[in-house]
Amino acid sequence: MLLADTSQQLCRSIQMRGFWLEEARVRIAQALLYLFEKFGRVIPETRATVAELAGTSVETAIRITNRLARRGVLATRRGQIEILSLAGLRAGAEGGGADL
Repeated sequence: MLLADTSQQLCRSIQMRGFWLEEARVRIAQALLYLFEKFGRVIPETRATVAELAGTSVETAIRITNRLARRGVLATRRGQIEILSLAGLRAGAEGGGADL
């Protein structure tokens, strides 16, 4: 059990190290995927929370989520974000969708 936990922590650390090398748009998409896994399609969090998770400013998170909303990937309402296209979000998280 200890070996499995240590291995899992090591893998997470390696992923996080690479995470900070990504562009803001990719980090935002990855943070949204993380929140999708946690909450489902409707995420009861603000864009400020997304910015904090992605290590960006709130303004950057707003700009990127607005672009995603215009592309039909998500919709934002006061205090929540709804994922409309999981495929589009995954493409962004993998570095695709260069115009995010």
